[in-house]
Amino acid sequence: MLVLQWVAREEVAINSPLDGLRVTEILVESGEPVKQGQVLARLETGAVNSQARQAEHAVKRADAEVAQATEQHERARRLLPAGAVSRQDFESQRTAMLSAQAVLRQAQAAWEEQRLRQAHSEIRAPVAGLISQRSVQVGSMVGTQTTLFRLINDTQLEFQAQIPQQALPDLSIGMPVWISTSGRNGVLKGTIRLIGTWVDPATGYGYARIALDGTQTAPARPGSVGSARIELEQRNVMALDIRALRFSIGAEDNTESYVFVVDNGRARRTPVQLGLRESGWVEIRGGLETYRHVVVTGATFLQDGDEVLPREDVNLSLSHWRGA
Repeated sequence: MLVLQWVAREEVAINSPLDGLRVTEILVESGEPVKQGQVLARLETGAVNSQARQAEHAVKRADAEVAQATEQHERARRLLPAGAVSRQDFESQRTAMLSAQAVLRQAQAAWEEQRLRQAHSEIRAPVAGLISQRSVQVGSMVGTQTTLFRLINDTQLEFQAQIPQQALPDLSIGMPVWISTSGRNGVLKGTIRLIGTWVDPATGYGYARIALDGTQTAPARPGSVGSARIELEQRNVMALDIRALRFSIGAEDNTESYVFVVDNGRARRTPVQLGLRESGWVEIRGGLETYRHVVVTGATFLQDGDEVLPREDVNLSLSHWRGA
């Protein structure tokens, strides 16, 4: 059995686009569905509105200066052929007009930026989905690095399963999975949608993502747990009572697995290569011969070479391994 957790297929972090403003209103809570563009929260607008008005006034001043400079330039252009103004005065008027136009463009850009800041004082959902987390309170000071909400895109949830690295080569996209969840009768059917390419060196586990088939209903909250069984190819393997396993730290901090095999009445430390685990048994992929006597109880207190008295019911066994 694999332990699974419901996770969002795609989760969006919604941050504040503005720095140094307080939250004045929160309009949604965790667990609520939202539409694209829906207002989720509002920030204080006093300073933002004041800056926008200043930028608007700057645009009006610059526009008036452009009108005046353009009028003077046109007057000089009409008088130039008659010699009423010098070429130098004409060029000076033309330069003044171009400079005023540049100032106007700069003021318009600043105004547009302030209008955008006004719009950003309303925090909106970038996509439709389900609010999975609210991380802000009314009165909180927020910045561009502050995550206000987390949103599950289009309310899609799926299982993430931790997979032993030994089992990863046996999995494939589309492989069927049977899922059981806490508090739900019956079994859900899913398929493997994605197999991770990375294995955690600390745990020896990789991961796979499992999507439900069809229109089956699923737990509504991320973090819900369950279990699953994946039907692998049936084969005969050597399996050992997991209580017989011992571990030690080897070279370069690598963990070594070993058991004590009974050899002529004495315990012999024997390294083993492990495979899948299930229901108190572990697959032995190398290091042991079938039907050797292995110490199960009391192995914690043994040293290599200690005298032992074997019992016939602790032999290594041959088992059918059907799944993970």
